[in-house]
Amino acid sequence: MQHLFDPNTWNYGLSLPQIVQAIPPPLRKALGGKRKILQQVQQGGGKALGLSICELVAQSDARLRVPPWMMLSRAEQKELLFFEKFPAKHQTLFVPGDPIILRSSHIEEDWMDGDAGTYLSLKSKAFEWRDALERLYGKNIPLVIQKLEPGVGIIVDIGWSQLMHRAVVRIAIGRVCKTPEGIGYTSATFDRDGEIQVRDPETGLLLLPRYKGVELLPTLVDFPFHDFACTLYRAVQKTDIKFGVQLEMVIHPDRPQDWHLVQIRPAPRVVRGTFTPPETKSIPIAWTPVVNTVCVAEGKPVLLMRQQDPLWKWSFRRAWFGQEIDVRDPELLKRVQNSIVLWSVDVQPDVGIKQVEAMSALGALGHISRSRLMINTTHSTFRDRDCFENPAVGGILEIRTDNFDQICGLCQTMKNPRITIVSDGLIGHVYVESQDA
Repeated sequence: MQHLFDPNTWNYGLSLPQIVQAIPPPLRKALGGKRKILQQVQQGGGKALGLSICELVAQSDARLRVPPWMMLSRAEQKELLFFEKFPAKHQTLFVPGDPIILRSSHIEEDWMDGDAGTYLSLKSKAFEWRDALERLYGKNIPLVIQKLEPGVGIIVDIGWSQLMHRAVVRIAIGRVCKTPEGIGYTSATFDRDGEIQVRDPETGLLLLPRYKGVELLPTLVDFPFHDFACTLYRAVQKTDIKFGVQLEMVIHPDRPQDWHLVQIRPAPRVVRGTFTPPETKSIPIAWTPVVNTVCVAEGKPVLLMRQQDPLWKWSFRRAWFGQEIDVRDPELLKRVQNSIVLWSVDVQPDVGIKQVEAMSALGALGHISRSRLMINTTHSTFRDRDCFENPAVGGILEIRTDNFDQICGLCQTMKNPRITIVSDGLIGHVYVESQDA
């Protein structure tokens, strides 16, 4: 049975004509029909299609706004780069000196490829394009230029949760911070330590406790996230979209009434997949919205309580020095195989995610921590220093400290304990029970 906003509904890997055909007919008509959509994607790539849908979504509420944007064809890129001539038909969109973002927009991006956020975007100032454009020009892909709205970057996933048996709105929020230039803002596309909320799309009520992360400066204080969740849910519904989606928003703390919508895409690959629930009579001991993939993993617990633990030390050396650090102690290998690792002591910040990968390479099936091991959003695959060499790293869940301590306590006192972690890509939960039960 297919559910409203099921993340698995949209089919990736189709051809461009098939993608256009898969767009709901009322939405396809509102976008100008098949031929116009085909031309738009061929000229402006997947981001252009998403931004056109954003403009339709924004019609539902006056607070929703789409920053001005334009497609930059290959011919226009060349004209701008070599002749410094900005397309005349679009000059009124931008004011000289205003910040803009130059976004690579591959034809496959967002709508044909489920790995969201994998292509490069560069910030610049309007009419000061050369450095940014030179870096993107050689990639031979369409570009989209959009006015850069300063503020906190927010990622919103609207999807059916297989664990909660209902549609949910998952909100990952960037932060306000201090920079050498003054006050700055992060985005949940890359900031792992912001707040995460899971809300009911009809009432806006919290379905899980807020996961606060690490606050640098007060962020969006008193912002009506309950109204925000319901408004976005209704606005997307009005377009006749029935598949799970992800929206990218920017909100400035000084202008909380302006909700800038800068992208919409089908649910990315990291929240897609199905699983068979584990057979257990237990109830989950903890729930969390901080997950990395769809998974079910069951294993013995391995507690890493201190950095002096030989297993922690080995994982750090392996992460820092690379593949040449082999396991010389067979007991370490035996200890970690078929396990769920409990990271009571934090990973090393510079190479921590590689420590997780090293454990998985030894045979760990999953990981639970009380600090963020990864990007806190479903926006993209792991990037930069968070890039796994081995994608089969297993499930990762971050658990609130009180629940984490409870799990560790049970594993230390229970006879022959077993941990099961389950994630539907949007939320996850944990079981702890005795294998002798």
